[in-house]
Amino acid sequence: MKKGIQMENPGFETFRKVKIQAAVITSLLAAAVFTIRAAITGITYDEAFTYLAYARPLMDSPTISMLGSIFWGSVANNHWLNTFLIALVCGTLKIQYSEFLIRLPSVIMGCAYLGLVLWEFCKGRFTGIQYAVLTFCYYAAEFFGLARGYGMATMLVLGGILLYNRWKMGKYEKHYLLLLSVGVFILSAYANSVTLAICFCMGIVMAEHLILERKLIPFIRKCWPVLIVYAGAGLVIVKYHFRVSGEGMPLWASSGSSIYGIMAEYVSMLLYGDGVIRLVSFLLLVLTAAAVVYLAVRKKLLECDLGIACLVYFLFLVSMDVVFKRGGFYGRTLLPAYPLVALGIYELLGAAVRDLQEKIHGLNRKMHFAGKIFGILFVLTLFFMYVGKINLLRTRDWYDDYNIKVDFYCNPDFSSEGDHASVIFYREKKEWDKENLFREYLGEEKNSYMLE
Repeated sequence: MKKGIQMENPGFETFRKVKIQAAVITSLLAAAVFTIRAAITGITYDEAFTYLAYARPLMDSPTISMLGSIFWGSVANNHWLNTFLIALVCGTLKIQYSEFLIRLPSVIMGCAYLGLVLWEFCKGRFTGIQYAVLTFCYYAAEFFGLARGYGMATMLVLGGILLYNRWKMGKYEKHYLLLLSVGVFILSAYANSVTLAICFCMGIVMAEHLILERKLIPFIRKCWPVLIVYAGAGLVIVKYHFRVSGEGMPLWASSGSSIYGIMAEYVSMLLYGDGVIRLVSFLLLVLTAAAVVYLAVRKKLLECDLGIACLVYFLFLVSMDVVFKRGGFYGRTLLPAYPLVALGIYELLGAAVRDLQEKIHGLNRKMHFAGKIFGILFVLTLFFMYVGKINLLRTRDWYDDYNIKVDFYCNPDFSSEGDHASVIFYREKKEWDKENLFREYLGEEKNSYMLE
């Protein structure tokens, strides 16, 4: 009844339209940031290595043997979906050594990510805080402008979560939504194999509901052909993950892992300032732990699907360090799970607050008003922090490599740096540009590939 009254209120409708317009503008700003950076900055080492070692050979000779060599001869920076999309875009357009085209698949995925968040907000399925936390993650914006698999995996994890939510909203009846969700999560592992941990955690939650609703056996009987395909695809990427992360193969390098440390890593993706990060991480950890205990006592914890998956994910990362003795994920290896962590923690805190409001009726109006004020201030803080981080000429992880493009063209002796992937990229780019510009000037057909 209250919602109906609000919708009939002209002032409420005007405020809703203003919120949506502001969200559209800020989403376009976020998309412009990583799109412009992708277009004007030099190639980074990992991008150049991926292109030279995997994407360009795939463009030149897309054979079964080539696919096999990409699998067996890869190291961890070959993210399959990213590599194949780079080869597809550059091979189709017949343009090599274009930094923007190499990054175009990631840019498109970043725009799709922002579009999904904006759509959920406009439809009322995301609150302003959820919209802001997901949109103003500057660390994610950095990887949406780089030809790496981390940004792609982040977008696909969000897509898998949204499909799962639709399945849950449909009272677990629409099996095709669950199949699509599982398929998207598996695809996210092909974008970056670190999301296998997320697939495992979400799989636990999915299986829990199928078992509780007594639909596991009917689901398997009805969907077994698709599940067999998924199992095969999953085994392939699992094998690849453990091969490229074996002893002596770089994947992650933190000396240890703790729940507080993981929480601080995620907070640092959103905020900046060491003191602010430490304080917010501590408060968030305490509040989340309190919410978990409270919901468990009230027997409402099982209602928080994403919250449970988030808790399992944190425990999984810590136990992974204990079991494998390899350190834990950090930095960009944590990024793909950002949507799960953000939405999971929000779900836990929100469920606890709503239960308190129902339990203590006198606090309902006061808490609602305080929550509105806090939400507005929080969203504005995130926005201004995001704007304060904007730098179109650098990223946090690869600042040094961003100077190589300028150094190479300004300093003829820079090629003496040796087999640095970025230097090799620009050396070959220069030769390719000369060859193609010369042919075009003579009126000949433009050469698509550099001559051997």
